[in-house]
Amino acid sequence: MMGKSRLAAAVLVLTAGLVSTGATGQTPQTPATPAAATPPASEYAFSGGGGLMFFYVKAGMAGDFEAVMAKLKAAFTASKDSWRRQQANGIKVFKSTEVDPTGATVVYVWMIDPAVSTVDYDPIKLLNEASPKDTQPLFDKLKADVIKIDRMGLSPVLTMGIAR
Repeated sequence: MMGKSRLAAAVLVLTAGLVSTGATGQTPQTPATPAAATPPASEYAFSGGGGLMFFYVKAGMAGDFEAVMAKLKAAFTASKDSWRRQQANGIKVFKSTEVDPTGATVVYVWMIDPAVSTVDYDPIKLLNEASPKDTQPLFDKLKADVIKIDRMGLSPVLTMGIAR
């Protein structure tokens, strides 16, 4: 049987060991300096090779939406950046021919193929880059006209074309 002093010494050694190792059995280490935070990926970036963006627009505002898209095309055309031109060449804008049963919504689709994986496809950011002073009214117009935007990143699986 262990004496009281030996038992107290054993408890003290065990307690000291648990405290110094953080109860994990490992020697505590100085916390590492946190790595530089990387900015979050854009909600409107497509890294898989292609993508779709669906704009649900109030039916009575389709003309306004198309006018903003025309301004966006003008911004792409005026850009001196080769990667913006590459980005523009990969975007086709479609208007759904399917009629919303309620008549309240018109759906526009951006088909992006190929996508430039290193750039942002946010239309407001693109417009702001081209003409910052005009961005707020265009943003306000889009905000009033667009009910929601959905996006879908795509990765190619198969090409159906036949080589000649």
